[in-house]
Amino acid sequence: MKTSLTILFLTAIFLASPAADAHTGGFSYEAPVDGHFADIGANTSMFQVGEPVLFDFHLYKASDPNNPTAFDNVYVAVEDDQQVHLSASIHQQEGAQAVLSYVFPEPGKYNVSARFQQGSAVLASASFDVNVEGGDGWYWRYARPAGGAALGIVLVLAWQAVRKRRRQAASLTVD
Repeated sequence: MKTSLTILFLTAIFLASPAADAHTGGFSYEAPVDGHFADIGANTSMFQVGEPVLFDFHLYKASDPNNPTAFDNVYVAVEDDQQVHLSASIHQQEGAQAVLSYVFPEPGKYNVSARFQQGSAVLASASFDVNVEGGDGWYWRYARPAGGAALGIVLVLAWQAVRKRRRQAASLTVD
């Protein structure tokens, strides 16, 4: 009983938390660049001030988009018309995704650029614009956790109903 309840509780927590994969239900920028195919995703399609955005970076050869191209680093810059807000190098570890979590500080139009490198060789560069809206991020702060909690309650109630029916069925077969 405790194991089933634990599994239901952990499922509800997972559903209430932001996705670990940036491409899940969010923004995706895909473009052929320099003989490669750049695939940059974000875990949201609504960019909000003060809300963390998880970006992930993938690179494929244009001739074979099903197999990833190895790269050592991806250099990422986030800037607007006034300044560079972020300049970072993300090391690509074998068997892991290159990811970046970023919080946009102000509303407006930003340019996100990525340069994929293998050693000192630049494999591809890509950039795209995102519009960041102001706000308090109510969806992530209130609606999604409340939905996950509600789903958890529904799962627990359904589990209890099934258990009750099984007990009733078992008591009828014993008599």
